Amino acid sequence: DSSLNAQRQLLQAFAEAQGIPFLDLTSRLQQLASEGLTLADPLETHYNDDVNLVIAEEVARFIHTFDR
Repeated sequence: DSSLNAQRQLLQAFAEAQGIPFLDLTSRLQQLASEGLTLADPLETHYNDDVNLVIAEEVARFIHTFDR
């Protein structure tokens, strides 16, 4: 977790310095995992359809904040 947090903070700082909008889904994905949702099948390297749907909804909400 500390390595993940360090990488996330580095990326977030870079995005902010460059004026790039940054959407951090780490806590949302951790929440899903803690609720027992399987994020990916054991032999896969990508998120499964359920997680992709959640990510798409979060991205849509994030994009919508720029429409205001």
